[in-house]
Amino acid sequence: MTCPRCELKGHQIYTVEGELGKFIFDVEKARRIAFDGHHRAFEVPPDMLQMMLLVNEEHCVEHIDHVDPMRPGILAQRWGGIALIDGNHRARRCLRDQLPFRAFMLDLKESMDCMIQQEQKDLSPELIARELRGMLNNNPQCEMMTVEFSSDENAAASETAVRCLLTDDENARITIHFLDKDHPHFCCRICGSVSYNSNDIAQGYCGQCHAFTGEHC
Repeated sequence: MTCPRCELKGHQIYTVEGELGKFIFDVEKARRIAFDGHHRAFEVPPDMLQMMLLVNEEHCVEHIDHVDPMRPGILAQRWGGIALIDGNHRARRCLRDQLPFRAFMLDLKESMDCMIQQEQKDLSPELIARELRGMLNNNPQCEMMTVEFSSDENAAASETAVRCLLTDDENARITIHFLDKDHPHFCCRICGSVSYNSNDIAQGYCGQCHAFTGEHC
């Protein structure tokens, strides 16, 4: 019997879904960054690995025995913490066989560069503030963090509400952008959905179709 995972070809992406929304990463780009010779892989604790695998439980059982458990995975940062965007099956094999699993960690900028789609759910100021604080704490070297939200009539009030929940030092390290309908955007020629994400615009990627439906810039 052939393994459906082994037969997959083409540009690889990875989708992470949770209470904060959906995030789609360009795995090929993440690999180019992680394997540039300047990143060092570290061993991921089993309990941390198990928690990350719970985020996306979908996997191909037959494929677990076809992977090289010694090849490092790739971790990226997003709303809600850290996500394993490359190495899902390798991680599962390492847990099953009680082997150490190693992975490269992309910094915040590298993670954002690899994110080609993010679909945020309706977020409360308290949830936004909590996640911003977590990302700031995870990236003490990041002097300024920029976050983007889709615009609505309560945008100004929402930003004020979020900033009231953060300290002065935290606010000084954050720039919040609310994108309106006049902001540069990409419109899918197949389904007509619109994205204001700069990576979607550059790559011609449609999160609704889960495909590159436009021309790459």
